[in-house]
Amino acid sequence: YCHKWDASGDQGYGGNALSLRKTFLNQEQFAEVIKCGRPGTGMPSHDPRAYTDKRCYGVTREEIGKDAPVLGEELSAREIDAVVKYLFAKAVGRGASTYEECVDFWGSETRQCDPMKKK
Repeated sequence: YCHKWDASGDQGYGGNALSLRKTFLNQEQFAEVIKCGRPGTGMPSHDPRAYTDKRCYGVTREEIGKDAPVLGEELSAREIDAVVKYLFAKAVGRGASTYEECVDFWGSETRQCDPMKKK
């Protein structure tokens, strides 16, 4: 939602969601960001135990204080792994999204992709 359908990033309720298509993170680092969020930004954590101990960036919620990420939708380790694998297969390291990617995501029966059609 925050990063848009194609992971290109967008302005959202939590701030500026970065483009995941341009990330320099590897899969392990990417999974850590999903689990732990990003302190001081709008990126929430998705591990319900994040910051209960030093599993996230070596700090606790008490040590971070007001900059601790909010808890977003809880995701299991298996779900986080699936999200990472999906994004690396479909978006990470790719350039601008294409009409074909749009149709693959939304289906051919939508007008969502019409602006991307080549004339």
